[in-house]
Order: sequence, then C-alpha cells, then structure tokens
Amino acid sequence: MTFDSRIYTIKNIMDTLRNPNVRMVGIYGMAGIGKTMLAKEVARQAMEEKLFDKVVKVTISQTPDVKNIQREIAEHLGLKLDEESISVRAERLSRRLGQEKKILVVLDDVWKKLELHEVGIAFGNDKNGCKILLTSRFEDVVQSEMGADKIFLLGVLYDNEAKDLFGKIVGDSMMNNPEFQPLASDIIKECEGLPIAIETVANALKNRKSPLWENALQELRRSVPTNIKGMHEKVYSSIKLSYNYLESDEAKLMLLFIGLYPEDYYIAFITFFICGIGLELFQGIKGLEEADNKVVTLVESLKTCCFLSDGPLPRTVTMHDVIQDVVISIGSQEKQMFCFRNYDPEVEDSKKLKDATAISLLYSTDDSRLPERLKCPQLKFLLVLCYDLSLWSDRYSQMSNHFFEEIRILEF
Repeated sequence: MTFDSRIYTIKNIMDTLRNPNVRMVGIYGMAGIGKTMLAKEVARQAMEEKLFDKVVKVTISQTPDVKNIQREIAEHLGLKLDEESISVRAERLSRRLGQEKKILVVLDDVWKKLELHEVGIAFGNDKNGCKILLTSRFEDVVQSEMGADKIFLLGVLYDNEAKDLFGKIVGDSMMNNPEFQPLASDIIKECEGLPIAIETVANALKNRKSPLWENALQELRRSVPTNIKGMHEKVYSSIKLSYNYLESDEAKLMLLFIGLYPEDYYIAFITFFICGIGLELFQGIKGLEEADNKVVTLVESLKTCCFLSDGPLPRTVTMHDVIQDVVISIGSQEKQMFCFRNYDPEVEDSKKLKDATAISLLYSTDDSRLPERLKCPQLKFLLVLCYDLSLWSDRYSQMSNHFFEEIRILEF
C-alpha cells in the first residue's frame, strides 16, 4: 500500500540523494515501523530514475559478521573473496567498489558503529555518484556513530492510513459490520500507527468472531513491557497476540524452533521437515509426499499470520527480524528455548543452561570455539551453526569427547 506519510519522506530522501555533497543518508525509527521497506522503495525509485547504475543491499543486524557482509557485497559486484584476512578482503572490496561510477550501498538494520573502512566500503573523494543509505532503530547510531550527512525519522502511520491497512486485511464485510466497527476503531488505536502491529493483529483477527476481537483488545491494552532493545511494547504485544491465536500447537512449536536460526536466514522447507521429524509431527503419516504436504500446510499457516514471508529461492522463507525478536522472547519464557550468539560458557547464565530444552549456538567470529562440555541436562534440541564454513572446518568440526556428557535426553 502507498501511504502519504511515506511518500513525503521518500521524496525528501530522493532529493537528498541527488545532492552531490551528501555521501551518507540515514533512516531511523522504532522496530516494526517499516524502515527496511522504505529503503527498498528508495532503492527502487533511485534505479528507476537512473540515479545509480547499481544498488547493493546488505543486512548488518545486531551481531554484524564482517566477513559475511564483505561476501554479500562482493557477490553483488561479481567479486569472489577467497582470502581469510579481513583486511585483505577489505582492500580488494574497496578497489572493486572504486571502479563503480554510481552505486548505492544500502546498509540495513545497523545497531552500532560499523567501521566502513574495515569492511572495505570506501569510494574515494572523487566518487560523488556513490552513496550509502543506512537504516537503524537508533538516532545516535545513524547520526553520531555512523556520521550520516542527513538523517530522516520514520514515524507512525496517520490515523486514516492505519485504518486503511487494517481494513484491507480484515475485509470490508467486517469493517462495515456494526458489531465490529467500534472494536476495530479501538484495536487500531491500540496499535498506535505501527505497521507491523496493525498487520499482525489484523491477520490474527481476520474471519474471527467478535469475542476474540474483544479479547484481543484487552490483551493489547495489557501490553507486556519487554526488555528487547528498540522494541515498542505495542509491537511486542501484537506479535504475541498473533502467536496466541495460532490454531495449532504444532505451528506454535515449529515457529519457536525456526526462531532459533540466525537472523535473516533463508529457511528451506527441508529445515521444517527435519524439525518436524524431531518434533514427531509426522505420526501416522505414510510416505514423504504426505509429510511434505504437512510441512507446506504448517508453513502456509505461518505465512498467513505474517510470521514468515517468501524467501528469494523456491521453497524458502524468511522471518522479519522484529518477529524473530519476539519469537525468541516467547520461546525463552514459555519453553526454555535460548539462542546464543558467539556462545561463551564463562559468561552465560548456568541456570538458564540447566533448564534449557532447546538452544542454538551461532558463531560468527574467529576467536569463538565450541565449549568443552555443554551443561544442559534437559536439552532436547541442539542447533550448532557457523556463518563461515572455513571456520567450521578448522574450529568446530571436531567436538570434545566430553561435549555431550551432561546432555541426557537429546532428541535432535
């Protein structure tokens, strides 16, 4: 949908990108406000108007992996980086970027200062046609830490825009029904103009009876504070509401397990299939075709509720980073499921590990290693994933003989 509140911001950003004296533009706003979508639209219009010859977009995320960022940018440029040294890779990437006359590099979801020269994002003083567009939840990151020349705050939707978005999802028959109209107005108001909150709530309530709308309104009014950095309480409560309204425990459990995978991960259907085997979701099912139909049904139900969206490849899906933040929070509170990035046994909460039923160990740095012994006696699900396969072969391929000694009931 096209919103007037966004059109004005996009116009100003486009005008700024045309300014030869501006090298870096920043967009900031709370989680779920639509920064990524806005950046995509800016990039699309910029290419349409031929402001740039090429657009390169890469997600930075809360735990940036420099090598992975370098690899993604290099792939867009047709460059293969085989070197292990980050500085050597940065030098090669910088030289390749220097060959571009007009390029826009979009750095999405920046949480803290990223040293651009360490990555290799440098154009030279004469490259006025090459620019950077970055998005972040935090004003100080785009302005002070990254030093953007011009920054834009992305605010909430106007009241009429929020109503139009909600109505488009639930349908005219419900919006025009006197039984639902006052409830719809109050629910939209509780979402406070946050697009992701409106979308998830509307999808959860579509085709539902009025008592569920009444209950949804009360749950939104009892917004649960959360300690997720940059997360508005209404965003959290709306996604939690949508989770509660999932029709099957199977879908809920599958969602919680998929949330343990890395941020912005392309999740293939085979992953759901493997998880389904471990979760014993295929009881009574005969043959792979029936099992595949079960997986497709679960995935489609999660897509319908906006927890997942189609990935870039066939039979893949992705999860929005804000959705994943909430899913991880729900999993840790309700099922003792935890996601550890660059796990360090000396700093992790021993009680958390003792009670954990599922954990993922996600590694992205050169100095990380698997622990000698994983002290998780209640663990049923274990995911170990390294972003860099060269690190995996050198450092993680051989587990200690004592690694599983205190894991007694592991299922998959």
